[in-house]
Amino acid sequence: MTRKDIDRYCGGIVKGLLVSLAAALLLSCEKAGEAQLITVVLDASGAMETKSADPDETLVSDINLFIFSEDGYLEDFRYLSRRTVENAGGRISIQVPLVRGIKESIVCCANFGYEIKGIMTHKELSEYRFNLAYPDEFSRGIPMTAEVERIFRVDEEVITIPLVRMMSKISIAMDRTELDSDVRLLVKGVWIGNCPRSASVTGPSSVQGSRDVFEKGYVKTFAQVDQMNKEVAPGISGEANVYMLENMMGDLLDDTVDDHGKIIKGAVAGSCSFIAVECEYYSPVHHTRPGEYLLYRFFLGESNSNFDIERNCHYHFVVQPFGDGLGDSSWRIDKTALE
Repeated sequence: MTRKDIDRYCGGIVKGLLVSLAAALLLSCEKAGEAQLITVVLDASGAMETKSADPDETLVSDINLFIFSEDGYLEDFRYLSRRTVENAGGRISIQVPLVRGIKESIVCCANFGYEIKGIMTHKELSEYRFNLAYPDEFSRGIPMTAEVERIFRVDEEVITIPLVRMMSKISIAMDRTELDSDVRLLVKGVWIGNCPRSASVTGPSSVQGSRDVFEKGYVKTFAQVDQMNKEVAPGISGEANVYMLENMMGDLLDDTVDDHGKIIKGAVAGSCSFIAVECEYYSPVHHTRPGEYLLYRFFLGESNSNFDIERNCHYHFVVQPFGDGLGDSSWRIDKTALE
């Protein structure tokens, strides 16, 4: 029922946000081993080939920035709140001390909406989980992280690392080419089932049990899914976009399973994310009752055996019903709204 392609946010379809660490020496001494102020410039001004109004994929509104020593202990911390971030053309600067010639780590957490307190070691930060209050909590931008661990040279002027989105972008289209000519499907809504509530800062991250999900997560309805009812090629619709935090559940089925067999059962099913597409349905035999919808569902992942949805990736799925669109009698199609 589905076809899928994947692009990485940080290359190809979507160019990654860059954090330019421009070394601005403010002390006269440049000897290795001495702490020196540098300017950390977060640059979100670059153009993107794929962009959505919800959320703004380039917005940076608050920053937690950590500096750790080689042995993993916190050396310095900076927090810029939404009120104090000065965004000049997508560039935000913070002055922080670095010891050149000694290995150190810089870790940035952007768009968390609050100051991360109590972190004393790199290990503690790697175990920290970002939590959403609700699935589309994007007014401050997509939560992002950046990290570099290396020896900063005395003569080094610019250091560049990518900001990595902790979310994936999922685009869904309809392929009506194999539907019977007397069947009409009108998409009315798209949502993510078992949408993660939290994710670890560094990743890979997976749902921590059935209580760590929104049962009905990020939702698009009516005018927001109009593109799925408009053709961009014969029988092929435009896409609607939804977003979710990373959920790396791994390979849970045999490699030989086909598209129709990608159904997971038992306790783990409550932790695996899926897409639901709600449709008004009309045929000579059946139709949906007013205000109720035929439901197409499919689990997400990078293959029929896999259930991973990785951060910083752009996934493309195509829903392709056949014949009367009702042939699958499994969990994948909910027909209870039909008369």
